[in-house]
Amino acid sequence: MNKKYYGKIFWITGLSGSGKSAIGKKLKSLIKNKYGQTILIHGDDIRDIYNFKTYTKNKRLDLGKSNSNLCHFLSKQGLNVIFTTVGLFNELHEYNRKNLSNYIEIYIKADIKKLVRNKKL
Repeated sequence: MNKKYYGKIFWITGLSGSGKSAIGKKLKSLIKNKYGQTILIHGDDIRDIYNFKTYTKNKRLDLGKSNSNLCHFLSKQGLNVIFTTVGLFNELHEYNRKNLSNYIEIYIKADIKKLVRNKKL
């Protein structure tokens, strides 16, 4: 009996302007070469697709869980997923750790003073 392959999920978080998208783009070819078919999704693109303009904590947490469920769905199809998002909620990270197979969490630490100075935050 063949064991079903689940793709890996690389969940990249950090402050706005910390380099999540740039790192995701660079990782994509490396992950594709090592693990196979890989898709890169930016949280900003998902918000644009759904015209999501609500910024309450509960609504953002709900969207984060929906994004997690989308990653899980794609992973079950054998795709590796790189998902970049601010999503800095402990509840969301705990949800991901509990519900996602092959989950790799990457936090981009950035100097907030430097981001403000460079007008990225």
